[in-house]
Amino acid sequence: MEYAKLQTMVNCHQVREGLLKTSETGNGWAVVVEDLSGHQFPLTDQHGHEKLYHSLDNATGVLRELGVTQINVVESF
Repeated sequence: MEYAKLQTMVNCHQVREGLLKTSETGNGWAVVVEDLSGHQFPLTDQHGHEKLYHSLDNATGVLRELGVTQINVVESF
């Protein structure tokens, strides 16, 4: 889901938490927002491709910019 749509979800109080997950498709962190029903929406570009961040600090910053206060890091190796 694109940044603006995720921002709308946050503004409408539809977000339970933000997740930072190790990406399955590349070397980096995926930014994911979980709604109140438990559905997860990854941050994507305008073409629907998952956006990756090589720094955990940068990925965390994106969620904070969105206004997400509950952030969890999910690592799978």
